[in-house]
Amino acid sequence: MIFNTSSNDLSALEFEEENSCLSIQAQFEDNEQNFQTILWWTNAVCLPIIAVIGLFCNGLNILVLVSTEQARRMPSWHFLLALALFDSAFLIFAVLELSLPIPLDGQHLLISVHTRFVLFIRMFASAFYKASILIVVAFNVERYLYVCRPLWVYRSGILEKRACWVVGLALVIGLLCSVQWPLAWRVVELECNEPCEKEEIENSNCLNVNKTKILKYSIVVIKESLILQKYYRLMDWFSLFMFNLFPILLLAYLNIQLMQTLRHIVRRDSSVSANFLQQNCEENNEQIRVLPVEEENQQNNCNNSNANAMLFAVVLLLFVCIGPQAAARLLYEWHGIYHLNSVLYTCITQQLVFLNASLNFCLYCLVSRRYRLMLKETINRLLHCNFKIIIKSEGRCLQKTKDSNENNKKFQLILQNNTNSNIRTQKSGGCALALSIISTCKNKGLKSGFAILGELAENGQSDEVDGTAEKIAAAKQIGITTVLAPKEMEKILNPIKVELDIIYISNILEA
Repeated sequence: MIFNTSSNDLSALEFEEENSCLSIQAQFEDNEQNFQTILWWTNAVCLPIIAVIGLFCNGLNILVLVSTEQARRMPSWHFLLALALFDSAFLIFAVLELSLPIPLDGQHLLISVHTRFVLFIRMFASAFYKASILIVVAFNVERYLYVCRPLWVYRSGILEKRACWVVGLALVIGLLCSVQWPLAWRVVELECNEPCEKEEIENSNCLNVNKTKILKYSIVVIKESLILQKYYRLMDWFSLFMFNLFPILLLAYLNIQLMQTLRHIVRRDSSVSANFLQQNCEENNEQIRVLPVEEENQQNNCNNSNANAMLFAVVLLLFVCIGPQAAARLLYEWHGIYHLNSVLYTCITQQLVFLNASLNFCLYCLVSRRYRLMLKETINRLLHCNFKIIIKSEGRCLQKTKDSNENNKKFQLILQNNTNSNIRTQKSGGCALALSIISTCKNKGLKSGFAILGELAENGQSDEVDGTAEKIAAAKQIGITTVLAPKEMEKILNPIKVELDIIYISNILEA
């Protein structure tokens, strides 16, 4: 078991076995069953489910952003990609910290290793969580500057090719604000003597004379150094303000400014369109037909409403998912971390933080119609590629099972059909015939430049075609054993025919 303890909660703890066990038992004796139930449902069920959903959504987001050319031209592409990566990393490390020991009750070695590295796991989880919040802030600041201060951005060039630097700076700040965990805390392993239960005594599992059993505890405690304790409390309150309260206030201000600016732009465009209509009507003294202004204004109002809804959703999501962390921190100060209300509220806020990391995909991407189209295109491309791979693998299996006699019969039938066609009346080398043979064997039309061996001109001379070796290899791959080719290609084809029977002809009539 791993408990988070502070210097106030374990002030009398001298890391002696007896006193430590008495301290733990005294704090958990009354609500032990409630603690176990709440923690188990939170850490073993709810958080892993939310994390799996979040990893799937963020993975799909990364796939769309990386594989779509249109997405890479988006101005905030680096921020969206970094947001998905940081959220995914946070979910992975947070699940490792909170949920790993739950299903591993009998794996003492794994639990011991996890206990030793739990502070570093928590440090990385906290770092990616804080970096993700900073990316959200940077994304909204960039959008605010482009919409509300475009001339200043253009003149200063402050946003040109700075996205990667901002992403790296956010990660560094997140690490610096999370390093207090391994510096100020440490893990202590304790062994406690507890009375055996009645069933254990009856089953002879309790062999001690005093009818007691030894339980091992792993406790995370703050170090005795007063400097480290003050450093931790300073960073704790700084992180509370910097990553829980300040982003909500800043984004609320920026998005209110954005809403007002967008509303002003729509109102100005409507006024300009109306003045243009009136001026033309007065000049021509007649009703002229232009684009319907009312419909255009309705579309602008609709787009403005969608943008305002997304901007409002940004602040609402942070307020609902990140804001309660401040209240949980205050409950720790008032009641202590072993109070049942503190534990319950902490579990709820942890799930909200996981939801925030999972819902960023839906908020910043699915709200956009442009991104929905890119998402649909990516999914269709994936399904199409998988379908082609399946069909290709099935075709290869069928090709391997075909008998050589059937191939020869098919070749003769194709040859007969082509020699009776209109191609026979033309002077042509192996091009048309080879193309029709390969096309029929593949059961589909072939693209240009695929497995065409050569072509005769009207005067009987041949024009060499690039990629002859590749065409020979393609013909062999689809099961062709005999190939017709122009006589003039003999010197070129003999060194590269690769176990194929090549019949050299100078005219289609020879077939």
